[in-house]
Amino acid sequence: MKPLIVVLAVFTLLAHLWFSSRRHAGPNELILTEAVQPGISENFDGIAIQYQYLDGFLEGNVPNIATRLAAEEQARKLRPAGRIFNNLTVKDMAGYLKDSPRVLAKFSGGKLLLDGIVPTLEISSKIQEAASKMNIGEVENRLKVKPGIARASWLNQFDVFMGDFFPGATSGQIEADSRSIRVQRNPFSGAAKNNLLAKARKLGPPVVEEGEQKAVEPAAEFEFGMRRDGKNLHLSGWLPDESTKKRVVGATGVKFPDLTVLDGIDLSPNVKMPEWGFRLPDFIENMDEDFSGDLRFNKKGIMISGVTDAARSKLESLGSGFFAGKLPIPPPVIPKVELPKAPPVEVNKHAEVLAVLDKGTLTLTGKVQNQDMKRAIERSVAAALGGGKINNKLVVDITLVAPSWGEGLPSLLRDFFSTNANNAELEINKEMLRMKQRLPGQPLKDTYLSMAGALYPDGKLIDEMSVVKPPVKPVKVTPTKAAKLKAFLSSPRIQLDGELPDNESRNHVVRGATKSFPKAKLQDNIEISPEVKPAPWLRGFGDFLGDFSSLAKEGEITVGEDEVAITGDAAGDINHNRLLARLSKVMPKDIQIQDQMKEGTPVPGSDPAEDFPSFVVYYATGSSQINKEGVAQVKDAVNTAAKIGSDATVLVKGFADSRGDPEANKKLSEKRAQGVVDSLAAQGVQRSAIRYIGVGESESKGGANQNDRRVEVILVP
Repeated sequence: MKPLIVVLAVFTLLAHLWFSSRRHAGPNELILTEAVQPGISENFDGIAIQYQYLDGFLEGNVPNIATRLAAEEQARKLRPAGRIFNNLTVKDMAGYLKDSPRVLAKFSGGKLLLDGIVPTLEISSKIQEAASKMNIGEVENRLKVKPGIARASWLNQFDVFMGDFFPGATSGQIEADSRSIRVQRNPFSGAAKNNLLAKARKLGPPVVEEGEQKAVEPAAEFEFGMRRDGKNLHLSGWLPDESTKKRVVGATGVKFPDLTVLDGIDLSPNVKMPEWGFRLPDFIENMDEDFSGDLRFNKKGIMISGVTDAARSKLESLGSGFFAGKLPIPPPVIPKVELPKAPPVEVNKHAEVLAVLDKGTLTLTGKVQNQDMKRAIERSVAAALGGGKINNKLVVDITLVAPSWGEGLPSLLRDFFSTNANNAELEINKEMLRMKQRLPGQPLKDTYLSMAGALYPDGKLIDEMSVVKPPVKPVKVTPTKAAKLKAFLSSPRIQLDGELPDNESRNHVVRGATKSFPKAKLQDNIEISPEVKPAPWLRGFGDFLGDFSSLAKEGEITVGEDEVAITGDAAGDINHNRLLARLSKVMPKDIQIQDQMKEGTPVPGSDPAEDFPSFVVYYATGSSQINKEGVAQVKDAVNTAAKIGSDATVLVKGFADSRGDPEANKKLSEKRAQGVVDSLAAQGVQRSAIRYIGVGESESKGGANQNDRRVEVILVP
């Protein structure tokens, strides 16, 4: 009996599997009537669903992406235990969508789904990045790139419109193609609705508003608090948008530059601010610098605690002045409510980030100081992977102090993970920066080490990178070209371009430039070529760049084969001369210095003018002959130089007035300067200590001004 039961059971199971594999729904009835929106069945072409075991396969044509997703959703409900393979093709029966892009952005349940076809990877990445910036939930990117389709003009602004459309919504979707832009959003009413529809119309295709729109009640009330705890200033509460938050946090940072501002403010588009609340930044900017206590702002007014009676009186007076009589509303009440002092927060000062790329998936773990840093890191690795999967597990801890390497980390991550490697790791914390990856060549490894050294100069660098290909046998090349270099230096960014003979020379230049402006973003475009002749002046030139920020606010230095040109904003006349003197010590005699700098505001605490003795020789019109008074000036310069000693640089600058041809005036100023150089050397000044520059009429006051026909001899210790 038992064997018979076993045989029957096996037969029943095989029969069930056979019939399941043959199950095939009618071509339109099941999906069109139960799964998809009613009334559009005539647009379908042979749609069917087939089940094999527990899995379902959707085949056929549908008119748009939303319908394809609706069919998939219904199929999952019908067979929840298996997998659904969606092979439905979006095909418009009238032919409007042939070879045309189409995009669906659908937000529901805290998840944003991107689907459709676009012509380039750049557009796909642009839409993905915009979705990540919104920070409204998980993003699933199903966009496919098809290079052969048309490049629709509405795609250029789709990411911007998407960034305006979804923040503040509980659900909604945008479906766009060459025929129309279809929008649906919850909530969607009033002036905000009209504004969004106007923006949608600017994209080009006609706009269709779909679905029922419902208003949503406010989820949070306006509140803002600030509490000082030693050197930390804690911010908390609810504000309506990022713009308002930036104004409030920015005013706090300006007013209390010596405190660490810990941002714990939450945002909700449903917050209703009182009219007087928009004056919060003005109130903060007028507070006392030694504020210590606890302030709470809400729709009822201001609550003050943890301060002395005198401080309370000042705050009440300040609040009444800003919030009473300034706006057409009753002044807020300022009750004297004593709040218990919050316990001190233990500050953990150490941010840490670990990025691991494994088989196409990049996982981020660790903790950072704010949401902006978390988003910046995710954007940078997304740009590096070009659409690869990112698992962002970074934790935001507002008690962290921003690390010195925080600003430069996103750029390093973007470059480090852009090598198409299958496996790579980058880890950074308070003690070390570790990099692990197999690289295609030694130059790339040297570049990453240079970037890491500039980002983390005081930490420990752990190099676990290896070179895949064996080193190529060097080919002996006879250098034929002179080194070229162009350095743009300022506080926002540093840009280096040119050709140098080796990495050692480049490292000297990079270290000097980043030392000059340590917080600037570095863009290193220097190329290494064996065809470039070694330049012994490059080491000294790197030291010169390292001292640049103490003498100038910003500038650009271009070194060619036979001249070096320096432009920018010198920090006063004294530092202008010091810059020229230091540069002249570094550069060889056969490289002329072209001075095109402007004299800006002196740096506070710079050396007084008497530390730079100067002597002036005046000339007749068109002459380079030194007159009797000029001979005396040269002699005084010689005597003074002897007293200073051999360390002094003698800088000789020739000038001309603005009459005549500018090129002729340039040559005349150089001839005058050369004559003074010869006279100084004849009286015992070493030529190795003398550098001369002819600036022509570039600093002329105009006309036949005798002060413009001169040579200055400046002694720079």
